[in-house]
Amino acid sequence: MDEQSTRFETNAGVVAQIRQLPVGVVLASGPFNYPLNECYTTFIPALITGNTVIVRIPRNGAAPHFPTLELFKKHFPSGSISILSGSGREIMTPLMEDGRIDFLAFIGRSSSANALVKYHPAVHRLHTILQMDAKDCAIVLKDSDVEFAAAQCVTGAFSFNGQRCTALKMIWVHESIAPQFVQKVCEIVDAFKVGMPWEEGVQITPVCESGKPAELKDLLEDAIKHGAHILNAQGGRFSKSLASPTVIGPISQHAKLWTHEQFGPIMPITSFSDLSEPLDWLAQNHFGLQSAVFGYDPQELATVVDTMAFQVGRVNVNAPDKRGPDTLPFGGKKDSGMGVMNAKEAVREFTLETVIATTVNDPRNVKALQGLEGVSRVVKGTAGIKSE
Repeated sequence: MDEQSTRFETNAGVVAQIRQLPVGVVLASGPFNYPLNECYTTFIPALITGNTVIVRIPRNGAAPHFPTLELFKKHFPSGSISILSGSGREIMTPLMEDGRIDFLAFIGRSSSANALVKYHPAVHRLHTILQMDAKDCAIVLKDSDVEFAAAQCVTGAFSFNGQRCTALKMIWVHESIAPQFVQKVCEIVDAFKVGMPWEEGVQITPVCESGKPAELKDLLEDAIKHGAHILNAQGGRFSKSLASPTVIGPISQHAKLWTHEQFGPIMPITSFSDLSEPLDWLAQNHFGLQSAVFGYDPQELATVVDTMAFQVGRVNVNAPDKRGPDTLPFGGKKDSGMGVMNAKEAVREFTLETVIATTVNDPRNVKALQGLEGVSRVVKGTAGIKSE
């Protein structure tokens, strides 16, 4: 990108250089579930493109940042990066209200993002990258490999306690294979080892939000009230900050789990007879981060993939939702995101295109532009310019 931005091109008698220059002051905030990686995803591209960065690190997950503080102090100019920790509302609200934030890079709830944006006195000039809520689904077609699909969906739903934006949060299974699918899922889930993160072989650990178990319990009770059943023997158990992995279904459209992102170890399953059912659900879903489809029939796959592609940022075929590799764009649609994060696109997101131009019909213009290169921090690559 830098090589392209330093090249002058002549067109219709005008020679011009398009430079990618910093946006200004970036306020970046990452989530607790990936406190180091996701925070750095929001602000490293901003920093290397010359922006001044204010980083708010989450209260749950601040410790991983301590080793890097001295490195930033040693290798970056004073004032180029400031790191704050604490309540997002207490720290970020006054910064947004001040009006000097040019760019908000935020990973978290859409309700929080909406509130933060509204605090800015000049929303029309605020640039944003937002990665927010998700309600990713998997559609398991009747010709899928049931054991494979079940194992992959379990991984997609329960890894990291299901506290990932890319976790599978609704599973649609064709009714002809639903009994076998549910049986296999429950066998895998009930074999999970539950314990502390540092214990060997542990797959489910306590959640770090004090109010999360009560929220998850409420979602289960609400689904049961609307006709669902806990399907695995070890499901629906709670102890302090621990929530056991739970498989539940069928899910009524009147239940909270139909639309609400559980963000925890709950795997809702519902069956379908006609493909229009899950696809209609997908279209009505307010979120659009990723989704997955399991099956092998080209015609049915094409129907699902083509529909999903207009609703979500990434379609996974015979694989659970995930992020990476970082050479691929990462972003969502609808209420799940604005902007793209990855190694290449994010760098461009944090810059603005600026044009330096003159006419080439007067040799003095060309000479003046070439003379600028020796003293300007912006003008580069003028050697090849010729007057007409």
